[in-house]
Amino acid sequence: MAYQKGFDADIEFYAESTYGEGLYNPATGDTMWRVSNLINSITLTNNNNAEVLFSIGDVSGADIILKQKEYTLRIEYILQEVGSLSESLLYYGITRNSSNDLDSVVFLIQYDDTYYECKGGICNSVEISGDVGEPIKVTQEFYFSDVTTSSTDPLSSLTNLSHSSALTGDYATYGGADVSRSSVTIGYGTRSFSVTVNNNAERVFAVGSDKPKTIVAGKMDISGTIDVYIDEGGLTQWEWVNDTPTTAHSIKVDFGITTPDYVQFSDTMFTSIDLPMNNSDAIVVTGLPFIAEDVTLA
Repeated sequence: MAYQKGFDADIEFYAESTYGEGLYNPATGDTMWRVSNLINSITLTNNNNAEVLFSIGDVSGADIILKQKEYTLRIEYILQEVGSLSESLLYYGITRNSSNDLDSVVFLIQYDDTYYECKGGICNSVEISGDVGEPIKVTQEFYFSDVTTSSTDPLSSLTNLSHSSALTGDYATYGGADVSRSSVTIGYGTRSFSVTVNNNAERVFAVGSDKPKTIVAGKMDISGTIDVYIDEGGLTQWEWVNDTPTTAHSIKVDFGITTPDYVQFSDTMFTSIDLPMNNSDAIVVTGLPFIAEDVTLA
């Protein structure tokens, strides 16, 4: 028997025409979309929520049942410029549609000689992080309504959809961030930042089915931390935390590429501050945790 090698895999995605439909033949020729040329890891999980049943008087189980199936994909990659915003995987974790939901995607994962078609993908969470001058790392978690497997390439039967090619765009790097208050720039992020957008996706099961009928994104929970330089005396940054909730703050992280260009967190509030005082820091930098009401990708 041959063992699976960890690096012998590939992953592509595409916007679904109808939720849960999976791969389909577009009206005109098109290609699958590539997440990035630099993918650190992908983990596809199939959880059947198995449970042992017991009967009165028995200490050992009487039976095992399989309950509702939960399919999850977690992918970690380096953010890279793509052809258009709608071809960026980050877009499908941040941008809400007219129904205040997220658009669904289908993933095709080739794991050696097996193809996994992951249908009805809704992004549950997004994590974005970076250190100054370093590439920006993104981790996204998707829930699926179904995952089917095949030893035959599913695209072989689709005349107008072909496999993706390697991306040619630049990689995003963190060069700081604009931090503004009432539309006036008040500081710049430095060293590092990290943020999580939790979409609180919920699997909806129909009676009599062990697979989700649909998956719906719930309310957004946005939280993060960004490093900032402390002005002399630290009063300015101290007052950021003392601001009333009606004072509009904004954090805009520029990716240094064209598409996607930046991510911006609006109506933010810094929740706490530490003012380090020691004899080792030439210039004081502190990490400010924040929450936000909304996020925009452009």
